[in-house]
Amino acid sequence: DEAHAHGVRVMAHIAALADAKDLLRAGIDGFGHVVRDRDVDDELLALLKARPNVFFVETLWGERQAIYQGRPGWIDAPIVHDLLSPEEVTRLAESFSSTASPAPAQRESARRLLRNVATLNAAGVVLGLGTDTGGVTGGQYFGLASLIELELMVNAGLTPGQAIVAATRNSAEILRLEELGTLAVGKSADFLVLDANPLDDIANIRRISSV
Repeated sequence: DEAHAHGVRVMAHIAALADAKDLLRAGIDGFGHVVRDRDVDDELLALLKARPNVFFVETLWGERQAIYQGRPGWIDAPIVHDLLSPEEVTRLAESFSSTASPAPAQRESARRLLRNVATLNAAGVVLGLGTDTGGVTGGQYFGLASLIELELMVNAGLTPGQAIVAATRNSAEILRLEELGTLAVGKSADFLVLDANPLDDIANIRRISSV
């Protein structure tokens, strides 16, 4: 309430369904991460329907091993080798090795997180792209983690177009960066030129020709 009195939005870093509900009742503006301890239920969706501007900045990178359950093909993509040193590529590949196979509980946690992202998206809840676990605590694969996050969002059930909107327009609106997020007159014209259509295959988002 004090923050809102000063025109400041409040965002919470959460993982639990009960916390999300309590914070929504208290007037929270948005969440870092999506509920992961339980499946999103009708009560949470009703609270969100009453607060259509509340957002979730999802982060799936931290569950990448359990989601892929094996070495993903994108590790061998040219852009990965352009962005990372050979040592970093080796370390990233080893994080998917069979010797570090995720436990059943971790695999179920990953499936639940994917379900919850899909449920929120289907309910029209605002989603933004988050990669904090792809950054400081996830190997510091800045940039690359954002591209992989888009693929993981599609794995969660978003269309490629919805994932791109979450990463561009929605994320800019969440941060109130009015000059960014869409290609429109008067905005900053930062955009990627790709060699293939990401609406056909989200993996094409990594086929960057120029910026």
